This record gives sequence, C-alpha cells and structure tokens, in this order.
Amino acid sequence: MLVAQLALGIGVLALAVAGWQWYACRKRIAELAAELARTRLPVESANSRAEAAENQAQQSAAAAAASAMAAQASADAAKSVAELGKRAWVYATEFKLSLKTQANENSGLDVWIANLGATPARELRLSTNFLICDEAPADLPLKSRVNNLVLGPSVGFSLAHFVRISPADMASITTGKKVLLTCGQAHYRDVFGTERETRWCARYDASVRAFVPTPAHNSAT
Repeated sequence: MLVAQLALGIGVLALAVAGWQWYACRKRIAELAAELARTRLPVESANSRAEAAENQAQQSAAAAAASAMAAQASADAAKSVAELGKRAWVYATEFKLSLKTQANENSGLDVWIANLGATPARELRLSTNFLICDEAPADLPLKSRVNNLVLGPSVGFSLAHFVRISPADMASITTGKKVLLTCGQAHYRDVFGTERETRWCARYDASVRAFVPTPAHNSAT
C-alpha cells in the first residue's frame, strides 16, 4: 500500500514538473517573439525610410529632367520665333495665263517667284512645269529651270512656260475630263544655314479663269 502511494506521489510530482517546464518554455517563446518583434520594427522602419528616400530621389531626378526639357523647348521656340522674322521665304506668288486655242499657237503662263522674307535666299534651285493631264500625278514631272541663284529679300522674277492647247483639250479642261496644271519646287538655304523647300501645284479653273491650289503638292518648310 505504501509503495502504491509513493508511486502515485512520484507520478503527480513528475506531472507538475513537466507542466512547469511547459509553462516556462511557453513564456520563453513569448519573450523571444516579443524581442524579435522589437528588433524587426526598427529594421522595417529603416527600410521604409530608405525606400521613401529612393522614391523622392527618383521624383526629384524626373522633375529636374522635365524642367530641363521644358527649358530647352522654350529656348528652341524662342529661337524659331526669332528666325521666322529674319529668314527667307520663297514662294510662287502669282500665275498669269495667256490662253490660246488656235492651231499652231502656244498658250503662255508666267509664274512669279518671289522672296517674301527679310534676308536673302541662297543657292536657290527651281524646277517647274505647265502641262495637260487626266489628273494630278503622284510624282510631278518637273523640269530644272534655275540653279544656284541668290534671291534677295522682297525680290521676285517671272518664269515663262508654254504649252499647246487645242480646242478639244480646252473642252476637256472645261468639263473636268482633263486638268491644266502648273507645278514647281524651290530649294534654297536661308541665312541660318537651314535647307528650305517650297512646293506648289495649281489647276486651271475655267469657271473663274484662274489657277486654284490642288489638294496635294503644296507645302513649305
């Protein structure tokens, strides 16, 4: 009987010791977890500050780049505006038609070329034509007329063109079956050294007896 009681006491004691050890272990685990959390918080805070600093640096760099681009665009615009008032502008400004439809007679067209700018147009090259066709071609058949000319500001001159127009051709032009075209291209260099180009194309409108621009082949740089 005594032995049984002694065994029971030892078992209870063992259970108590095991329970205390389990509680102590749980407590230590909780302490370690709290310590780890306290250690992690400063690290996470430092990482957040580093990321914020990096984002701010990137935003500052982007803002600086955008500011530099805006400043360059503003400078380019100011330069362009200044050059607009000083550069050469070469255009075909007027078309004068002398229409002849009798046999063995040529119709004549005078095209007035002028520099409307404030400075000379250098190395001017002109190619023009005056023709009858079914419609305006994609590639204009131009003929070289002027090469390496200097055209001063507010100066112009006339280029003469001739084409034979029969009564049948004139009837086709009047009804719209054919078109009478004047076209040309001017290449030159302005005082800033920039290559410029003017292109023109106009068809004869019999209802108003004048040339009117076509939808294509009219541009200037």
